[in-house]
Amino acid sequence: MFDNQSRGTICIEDLEIGMVRHLTKTVTDRDIELFAEVSTDRNPVHLDES
Repeated sequence: MFDNQSRGTICIEDLEIGMVRHLTKTVTDRDIELFAEVSTDRNPVHLDES
């Protein structure tokens, strides 16, 4: 669930060995809730019901 902000693009022909790309995502309570919803895994061990 990354945002849709442009991060630049590169064509596959321009890829070279050793190139890297770093993406970060802060997992929120809402992300966990949405995942539980779509996966139907509502095991309490994964969810904080408080």
